[in-house]
Amino acid sequence: MSVSVRNIRRGILFLCALFAAVCCGLPEIPADSEEVRGKGMPVCLTAIYEPGGMVTKAGGGKTAFSDGDVIHVSAEFYAGDISQGASGEKIGKTQYCAYMFNGGDWTGIMQDGGITWPYSCDYGVFTAYYAAQANGAISSEDGATDMWSLSGTVASGLTDDTGPMKAGATALAFGHVVRLVFSHMCTRLSVIRLDAATAGEYWLSKPSDPQFHNAFRLVRNPETGVEVEWTSLEDEQYGTYISRYPDTAVPSEYGNAVTFYLEPGARYSGIKLNYRYNRNYLTLSSEKLNGLKANCSYVLDITQDKGVVFEDPDDGGWSDPDKPENAFKLDNIPAFLEAAGNGQEYQEGGMAILEHTNTGVILLVDLDFGGKDPLSEADFPDSFMRSLQNLGTTVTFDGNFKYIHNSVRPVFNEVQGRLYNLGISNTVREGKISSDVSGYGGLSRSVSASGTIGNVRISNLSLSLELPLTENADVYYIGCVAGLNNGIVSGIGVRGDINIQIKDADAQAGTRSEVLVGGIIGQNAGTLSDCSAFVHGDADVLATCVTVRNTCRNVLPMSSGGVVGYSHNNVENVILKVDVDASGSTASNNFTGGMAGRLRRSEGIEETRYFKNISVEGRVRGGQAVTVSGVRGKSFTGGVAGRLYNFFISNCNSLCEVSGWNGEAGEGVRYATGGAFGCIASQEAMPLVFDSTWWGASLEGLSATEECYIGTFAGIIPTHRTENGYLENGNRAREVPGIGFWGGQLDDETVGGGIASAADDDR
Repeated sequence: MSVSVRNIRRGILFLCALFAAVCCGLPEIPADSEEVRGKGMPVCLTAIYEPGGMVTKAGGGKTAFSDGDVIHVSAEFYAGDISQGASGEKIGKTQYCAYMFNGGDWTGIMQDGGITWPYSCDYGVFTAYYAAQANGAISSEDGATDMWSLSGTVASGLTDDTGPMKAGATALAFGHVVRLVFSHMCTRLSVIRLDAATAGEYWLSKPSDPQFHNAFRLVRNPETGVEVEWTSLEDEQYGTYISRYPDTAVPSEYGNAVTFYLEPGARYSGIKLNYRYNRNYLTLSSEKLNGLKANCSYVLDITQDKGVVFEDPDDGGWSDPDKPENAFKLDNIPAFLEAAGNGQEYQEGGMAILEHTNTGVILLVDLDFGGKDPLSEADFPDSFMRSLQNLGTTVTFDGNFKYIHNSVRPVFNEVQGRLYNLGISNTVREGKISSDVSGYGGLSRSVSASGTIGNVRISNLSLSLELPLTENADVYYIGCVAGLNNGIVSGIGVRGDINIQIKDADAQAGTRSEVLVGGIIGQNAGTLSDCSAFVHGDADVLATCVTVRNTCRNVLPMSSGGVVGYSHNNVENVILKVDVDASGSTASNNFTGGMAGRLRRSEGIEETRYFKNISVEGRVRGGQAVTVSGVRGKSFTGGVAGRLYNFFISNCNSLCEVSGWNGEAGEGVRYATGGAFGCIASQEAMPLVFDSTWWGASLEGLSATEECYIGTFAGIIPTHRTENGYLENGNRAREVPGIGFWGGQLDDETVGGGIASAADDDR
């Protein structure tokens, strides 16, 4: 980081500290106090469970946080390049705070409010722990919680509340929303086919081994912030043990089964499985019991080769996205898609591909489509399929953590049912698409109101699409998952190069359609949540970037965004690196944003529509606009969104270089460029934008003419809002010489005059 940028941060230190104190409800603290937490920007965080973690045939798993849950977060901040990690120049002390989940948000429950980014830092490293019993803060720097046993002696069987969970350490650049992905710290061992079916309780012990731990606690200290310490609770009469009742909900083929949570990595060969009160039953001697991994589930079949341990195939382990050679090369893709869409079993060449269940189908193997097009008569001359298959409303498609490799079209036309646990790898599509097709994506063209997509991974996708000229005004929706979402899309992981490029099929005529292109979803009318990059394996170093290129020429509106092109419903919990370039495009209204081109609550909708807990870094470049039939053209560009109208914004942070249209100014065109928002328009009396920031490396855009506006936070804000109001609500922007917090204060004409009469409400 340059000295000048650090000096800018330090120069606004005291002012931002006071604003942060007002926002968080903190008492006023003298500016020269070294203890002030307000010397920085408040950290905003989200937390989820790792998709697929610890969910096995041997029992269910806790998969969502609920109100009242508490997590314990520690953070260390550094100057320098983020690749240095803990070797960088440390800034200040390790910070710790306990956060409580309430109504969808995490709030600090300690007196000093929460963790803050020091303005002089370049990145932070975050680690967090969750334990069901630790429902309050650890008050002192050398404090610790009580010790909690890994035993579970409830007659109904086990719960996932007995073991701790960990997120991190995660390194993030300054200002990012901190996305904590929790996974179980314990390893999970299920012993099956027990012949003592009448036993009421089992005990696991390893006498004379001081490394056998049956308990844990959270420990806080100034150096590490907080960590888990494995320890032991010893019974005076029976020693150290872990007790469990048999599982009550396991497949019948497992027989009598009991599941234990254990400290990972220890040597469990020679461990004793006994009846209650340590009455001898049997000794488990397999060497495969040593080195069991955290967040993994194992099954020990005591009747199989005298104790062979195997990892449960349903532990959420994904296939390898980089090895299509291990996949089954599918010959009849149309027949497979028909069976999948209708929820039917499918076999090919003696290989079982889809297994039928009561509600749908399970994919049993990885598949290689081999770059063959299911709609091509050349590839499938005898196929009955000349349009893609819908996933039916009554069907559940469980991808079983398998991948479909080398597809050239969306797998489904529309997801009307439920699709889970599916990976898509190396999708490549080039050329002109049909004028009859409005939506396009790597997984589906669209998601209906009844449709649900969850826990999907997309590794390396390239859509280079030519949009044809249509006879009548229409809409094109394009995204890497789906073009149009009217349902529920969540748990999206992307990896490698996610590249979407759109252009006119006819360069002279342009595109007579509205164009909405987003990195994940083109148009979001449903809900979208929990999207981020994923890694495969410990050595995965692939840099993941979502790239959107738009060079279409149009006389209708156009929206380009790193997450969504246009959204009029809820989006939350997203962290991505993006590169959004609409500089080669032209439209009547051309909206470009690092997260969304356009956010707009539809007319007549009273319920709040929100965009929250989103963080992007990278680059955004806006396009040109034209005046059509005397109606003013608009080119709005922002690191968060190009245009915002009546949408609730919370914890949205952009670390993008932002460049609005910087070519020749078109006649009658309004230009607005903002670090966070190009244009904020609102008819709402109440404030809508909270705790959102722009902290990109550069900001540029037209500002020399009467209708050109540029601001570090927003190019245009409504007449009934003020800079102080936005600052009081926790919004921040990096200072840029010669550019103010906002560029112009006016009511965009489509707002109908705004609510300028509410002058007493300055926020």
